[in-house]
Amino acid sequence: MRKRGGVRRERERDCKESKKQRDDGRHSQVRTMDAEKQWASEGEATSWMHVDKQRIGKWFSLMLYFLLGLSSWLLVNGAFLELPILFMVSPEGYAIASYIVLAVQVGNIFPVLYVYAFPQVEVTIAIGVNLLVTELAAVLLIFFWDAVAFDHSVGLIVLSAVAGGVGSMSMVTLFSFASRASSQHMTAAAAGVSFNGLLGSVIALIQQPGKSTQRFGATTFFGILAAFILLSVFAFAVILYRTRTTTVKALGLGNDSIDSAGGGQYVAGSSEEEARTIVSATMSSSSDGEESGSVGAYERVPDTDVGMAGQLADETDGEEDLPREVMLTIYGQYAHIALINALKFCILGMYAYSVACYGNGSTLVLWMNIIGLLCDSCGRTFGPSLPHVPTSWFMIVLQSATWGYLMIMVFLGARTPLPGPWGGWVLVFLYGAYNSFFGYDFTIIFVEAPKISRHKAERVCQQLGLWNQAGACVGSIVSFLLVKYVPVFQTFDTSC
Repeated sequence: MRKRGGVRRERERDCKESKKQRDDGRHSQVRTMDAEKQWASEGEATSWMHVDKQRIGKWFSLMLYFLLGLSSWLLVNGAFLELPILFMVSPEGYAIASYIVLAVQVGNIFPVLYVYAFPQVEVTIAIGVNLLVTELAAVLLIFFWDAVAFDHSVGLIVLSAVAGGVGSMSMVTLFSFASRASSQHMTAAAAGVSFNGLLGSVIALIQQPGKSTQRFGATTFFGILAAFILLSVFAFAVILYRTRTTTVKALGLGNDSIDSAGGGQYVAGSSEEEARTIVSATMSSSSDGEESGSVGAYERVPDTDVGMAGQLADETDGEEDLPREVMLTIYGQYAHIALINALKFCILGMYAYSVACYGNGSTLVLWMNIIGLLCDSCGRTFGPSLPHVPTSWFMIVLQSATWGYLMIMVFLGARTPLPGPWGGWVLVFLYGAYNSFFGYDFTIIFVEAPKISRHKAERVCQQLGLWNQAGACVGSIVSFLLVKYVPVFQTFDTSC
């Protein structure tokens, strides 16, 4: 009996211990599940915070490139927006527009020297110097925009040449620099280039130049432009700072050893390959907000399918070794951008004559500038987001048709077939339509052409900038010669 009772007690004790273990296991499982839920919720919150940080970083990076492009043609556009004042005070009268256009093209010597005489200069150094010269030209315009010597507006013409030089340099350096990041950054830079016209237009609307209600003069106008150019200088400084900081993190080095690893060389002037490597780290972990596991995780245009031509181009090492069909496509884009800029700058020095014979000619010239710059900005900004890209031939025909009609109106003058007060406004909006076509086509070329050869994107952008300025130079010379020597402009009477 005693033995049986002992066995029974042992069994009861074992059952109690087993039950206790099961209860402890269930409690432990519940605690584990609660902990997992807590960790999951914390992880989800962290994930959302990381996504928000990515978005903020990406938008901030795009805004910096937008501001960097803001100063490129701001002074040149500003000079044209002040034409209602310049027509009245300059010795050249209505012909001052053609003088400004020609002076702007004299500045083309700057990008030519940079590309062919000083190719070893790092693009970041070129952009920095360009921005400083732009700011200096803006300050000088404040004091010398109305300086006259030898019966010509020497101050305005000389500083317009400097403004054209820095604008031309921006076409060679800005898109080449932005192509190291992504097509989105190139689009942001192009939007900044186009927005400077819109910015100047808003200031001119507030100013009301040439009217009895004019609020301030050209001196104040150029002072405001100088203040906005400082924003571009600040944006570029921040880009360089972010580049260096992110390179330190990506390479896992301290500030003292970053120069030996190549990070400092990017800021001071490195080879293109080293610069690409460091910028790739910047855009992977800083601009796009993503942590890159490798500094070399660089992809020039990651979001684009360039087709067979692009694949063939990627397999070659030099531009001269590209397949024939790829070379023809690239040179076709060079000729395309040269042609549309030749048309653009030809009419730029003459469009004021098309509305000069209307009673409110000064007002129409102002609105021609404003509507033209606004439509150009819209074409550059919203064009790349359109689902369908028209063919190059279609865009050339479209621009040539509107350009041809405007040129006919320029030569007809008082004999215009559009009489009455509404006729001038028809020409204003037609000029706006032409500029929207140009702005769209210009941006599409700079965004799409580098995708033909991904590994040569910087080189293609650089050459596009040169061909762009070559076409603009030809158009400006033609415009100046027409205004200077064609009799219809020599005997032009604005009171017609």
